[in-house]
Amino acid sequence: MDMLYIKLQKIRVVPLLFLGEKSITSLYFFILGYSDKAFEIDSNYKDCLEGFTEFVQKKCKDRYQVHSWVSLVKKKSSNEEEAFDYFFSLLKEHIKGKRQSDGTAYDFNAEEWYKKRREAQKASVDALFKNNETGDNNDTDN
Repeated sequence: MDMLYIKLQKIRVVPLLFLGEKSITSLYFFILGYSDKAFEIDSNYKDCLEGFTEFVQKKCKDRYQVHSWVSLVKKKSSNEEEAFDYFFSLLKEHIKGKRQSDGTAYDFNAEEWYKKRREAQKASVDALFKNNETGDNNDTDN
């Protein structure tokens, strides 16, 4: 499974957790950093964004094919949040094409991941409060 794809799906669901804001610019710089590090580790690194710039250029009818995907996404959107959402709609379409052309599986369910994460956090908080109420905390500095 493509680790960047998984991370992007997590970001799509809870952008504030990973980026601090719902912003195409922040997402773009995250992707640059992630991809740069992945390429340092493995010079044959490929991910779900392979061919994405060309896909967006075609989709946005960039006849000279000189613009990056981020500049085209921004150009087609009225603000950072709208561009963020537009990126993910384009990514979904791009992935659908990749799935058909090379058979790659892209089936990570970020909504389910987030639901389980929230349930685990709630259980931890509930247990913490229960321990505090019963005096079962391990605080030795009393």
